[in-house]
Amino acid sequence: MHIPGSIRAVSLTRDQLDVPLLQRLYAYWDQARAGRPWLRQADLRPEEIVFALPYVALIERPPADSPGLRIRLVGEEIRNETVGYLRGRLIEEIEPKWYGDHLSQRYRAVFVSGQPSIEAIHVLYDVRNFYYHRLILPLTIAGEQVDIILVATVYTTPHAELLNSDTRVS
Repeated sequence: MHIPGSIRAVSLTRDQLDVPLLQRLYAYWDQARAGRPWLRQADLRPEEIVFALPYVALIERPPADSPGLRIRLVGEEIRNETVGYLRGRLIEEIEPKWYGDHLSQRYRAVFVSGQPSIEAIHVLYDVRNFYYHRLILPLTIAGEQVDIILVATVYTTPHAELLNSDTRVS
């Protein structure tokens, strides 16, 4: 089934991030990584981010012989049966395809760069508009590469950059 839509993502700096829950989560990640490039998965303490868990997903880097990015955990506020954003599913299976392609591209970019990503997002899905902020934070198992990303998504009002710019990430 083809559902028309589009997605617009605007990169933000940490200073431009004005969503308190995401600011707090970023601060936790930054402090917990203790100067390392990435937070070790073993050092991630869910009890210290309980405030954010409903808005968090963990996405695994695929092994070389795997078909795609696997959703390992997804919080109840961002779990979406309609599009297939569910625990155990692959990002590449998300429908509509344009939305799954966007997520795959953005998540893979963080796996490659190893840098956190902060974005204001506008999704036009059929005839409905959705606005949210997305924070993607890299995690590592052994410290050698980004193995997992922590994605936090909070629905918001339109960000000024989305209203005043034609900048597109994808």
